[in-house]
Amino acid sequence: MFKTKYFSFLIIFLFIVSSLYLYNLYIEKDNILKLINQLASELEDPNPNNEHFIQIAEEHDPWNPNYNLSVMKAKEKLTKLGLKAFPYLINNSNDQRFSQTIMTSIYSSFSVGEICISIIGKQINSIPNRKGYKGMPNYTFSVIQQNPKKWWKEHSGKSILELKKIVLIWTIQQEKENFKNIGKTLSATEEVWNKKIIEPLKSHLKSLPQT
Repeated sequence: MFKTKYFSFLIIFLFIVSSLYLYNLYIEKDNILKLINQLASELEDPNPNNEHFIQIAEEHDPWNPNYNLSVMKAKEKLTKLGLKAFPYLINNSNDQRFSQTIMTSIYSSFSVGEICISIIGKQINSIPNRKGYKGMPNYTFSVIQQNPKKWWKEHSGKSILELKKIVLIWTIQQEKENFKNIGKTLSATEEVWNKKIIEPLKSHLKSLPQT
């Protein structure tokens, strides 16, 4: 009798625990999807054709501290969620709704999908402000953005740290290839190229934690 009651209690307990776990997963998923939906700006795209030398209203100016606050808050929250948000960001990488304007060489318009990919890219790029020549290798654009779902299928079991190392190793290899392609055009010797570009990358790779 005691064993039967104990077993029944255990079954009920496991059912409650699993139900709470599934409920929390549902709440987490719902929260992430709401944040991704929040990446869609209430503003209209001021430069849909990415034209040069256009005038934009103050409300569209990315230098305006009050610009697109809802989008900015969603980006911040999604970034803090880390890997938990990655599969949902990947699944929404084709969302073409306008998200925000970013000042590059022009006022460039970015879609929700592009911002989703950039949120991932910024977390796995451990040297986002590296200075280099024009055409510097960009893992986010060259690898992830080309086929986001394929990339995630191949890397979904990796930690942020492991992904950072993958990005660095890829970048080092690309820079070695770039010397062959454009290094001499830039009047750079292999010694100078290694010293100014390759070695800092290798040094940074070694500085990352081992586990």
